Amino acid sequence: MKPKIYDIFPQIADESLNQISIDRVRVSKSRRKIKLYLAEEISEELSARLTQTLKKDCNLTDAYIVSGEKSDRDEKRIKNTIVYAPPKTEGGDSPGAVKKTVIGKVDIFETMYGKAIRDDVVTLSSINDNSGYCTVSGRVFAIDDRIIHAKKKDKDMHLITMDITDNTDSITVKLFMDKTEEDEAFNKFFTPIKKGVKKGGFYIVCRGIAQYDEYQKETVIMAKSIAAVSPPARKDDLAPKKRVELHMHTQMSQMDAISPVEEIVERAISWGHTAVAITDHGVVQSFPDAMKASDYNQKIKIIYGVEGYLVDDGKKIVQNANDETVNSDFVVFDIETTGLDRETEEITEIGAVKVRNGEVVDKWSTFVNPKKPIPKSNEELTGISDAMVADAPTIDKVLPGFFEFAKDSVLVAHNADFDTSFIKRDAKKYGLDCDFCILDTLVLSRCMFPNLRNYKLDTISKHLNVILENHHRALDDAKATADAFVKMLEILKNEGKTSLKDLNTQYDLRNGAKKNRAHHIIILAKNQTGLRHIYELVSQSHLNYFFRTPRIPRGLLEEKREGLILGSACEQGELFSAMLDGASDAELKKIAAFYDYLEIQPLGNNAFMKRSDRKEYANINTDTDLENLNKRILDIGKLSDKPVCATCDVHFLDMEGADYRKILMHYKGFDDADFQAPLYFRTTEEMLDEF
Repeated sequence: MKPKIYDIFPQIADESLNQISIDRVRVSKSRRKIKLYLAEEISEELSARLTQTLKKDCNLTDAYIVSGEKSDRDEKRIKNTIVYAPPKTEGGDSPGAVKKTVIGKVDIFETMYGKAIRDDVVTLSSINDNSGYCTVSGRVFAIDDRIIHAKKKDKDMHLITMDITDNTDSITVKLFMDKTEEDEAFNKFFTPIKKGVKKGGFYIVCRGIAQYDEYQKETVIMAKSIAAVSPPARKDDLAPKKRVELHMHTQMSQMDAISPVEEIVERAISWGHTAVAITDHGVVQSFPDAMKASDYNQKIKIIYGVEGYLVDDGKKIVQNANDETVNSDFVVFDIETTGLDRETEEITEIGAVKVRNGEVVDKWSTFVNPKKPIPKSNEELTGISDAMVADAPTIDKVLPGFFEFAKDSVLVAHNADFDTSFIKRDAKKYGLDCDFCILDTLVLSRCMFPNLRNYKLDTISKHLNVILENHHRALDDAKATADAFVKMLEILKNEGKTSLKDLNTQYDLRNGAKKNRAHHIIILAKNQTGLRHIYELVSQSHLNYFFRTPRIPRGLLEEKREGLILGSACEQGELFSAMLDGASDAELKKIAAFYDYLEIQPLGNNAFMKRSDRKEYANINTDTDLENLNKRILDIGKLSDKPVCATCDVHFLDMEGADYRKILMHYKGFDDADFQAPLYFRTTEEMLDEF
């Protein structure tokens, strides 16, 4: 039988400070084992701490023992807390050396299983087969019990396995307990943990031996001691005036967000927030659970919303039509420019072909001197260099000749809004009349061929067996567009569609627009009418306008605008995208007029732009560049008299959730899935610090 500590050192029974000689104690254990034995026995029987032991030979060493106060001991039993510290890595760099990352210390007397635990707490990511004795902490997220028969002891035992995580890694903890008829010890240990796991997790500190498990084929910890501890302190929102999050995703944002709506609402309530918006991608399934979690709006106001996919259905097939028919004369044209911004860029080439009675009867083309350098990227795309346009006429000399060629004809272009915007701008500048009927083959092809994957000129040419040579040269593109348009005219004639002005009503323009580029938009309900309109928009987007995502046509949204508040959303929103595409302040102001408020987000949300090789992100290399994007949105808000709101675009509650979202992003094929943006729920102070 193991001797009691009182038998070895009777003079410490009064729990006073003593210096105890152990030179007469006969031991055969190593000095380390003597130290562990003394420490465990002293703490177990006296709540005292062994502060110094065995500096010399074990027969001659003095041990200094400081007794603990009973009140301190009782407090430790109640709190059982971890004293966290900045993480530090210990261990050498030599081969085979065991490294560990220490994150805190524990000094626990009251355990659920085993003896007292006093040790450094290391991260689970530090644990491997060579770690030996270690102390870890974490949340138990699964627990199981099996009855096994121990042959050596000839009795039944409980084999308890627990899966724990500390958000750096996860590991299985195993322990064996004797099976008795009453099973008091087992029930006292197993039952509270099982209940805690069902409620979301039970936090423990475990000391044990890390070893390779032949049954599980992985490293496990064989527990020697286990204690319950309080969960890590959760951050709180201490701001006197709380923010409201207007851009929040739940698990119902398919393959994109990970947090249950109940946890989101609970967090907002615990922080004292007065409201929170639920804005899942294209769906509203979280609404009932959000209402329930809010105790039916008794604890917090739920702002019901959706992040929609907005498509522009405002483009018409034909503009300014009178009595023109499919038998009219047409001039199909294309332009090349120095850039996309119609406010600042210039035309470098115009090419046009005339179509009469279904045949190409004439051609016209010219270079245009833009009176500014052609960017290298445009030169690589079009093949047009500064030298090629140096001796060309300027646009004021070119336009009269082009208008003469197009006289009494319908102007036709693929994506006519772009081409005609440059022509109209320069015509107005030089006092020229540009009152043409205009037909857009891009919109027409979307309506006529709804099953094509896209409606680029080369796709349309291939579909209609038209040869496209020297793509991105004006005359060649105009010729290919004309050949494709001739075949479209044949189809229109066969279908009995002859009047051009009737084409806008004979085709479903909204359905034809569902394959347009979609932009994110935040739609919030401010009353019951708005809530009903959100339901109707979501239903129609899934039933009638689904293309990869449930699209919402702008015209439909305008019809259902009553009771809704519209936000410009994230970097995939219409306003932010236009800014990245080089739109002028005037154009951005025009876009902003459609929204009720504009949105900016923390720099980390858009940090991917600094890594991307996409053309629109070419000038974004630093955090300052990202700050300037937010500042420009703020400036547009001031120009437009629109409020600007900072949102988190929440996809997980805490930053640890990024590890789970990585899995979803990898599954969806994102190359940068490992570089997760910090899309977590921030406090008011955190958001103020961000901006």
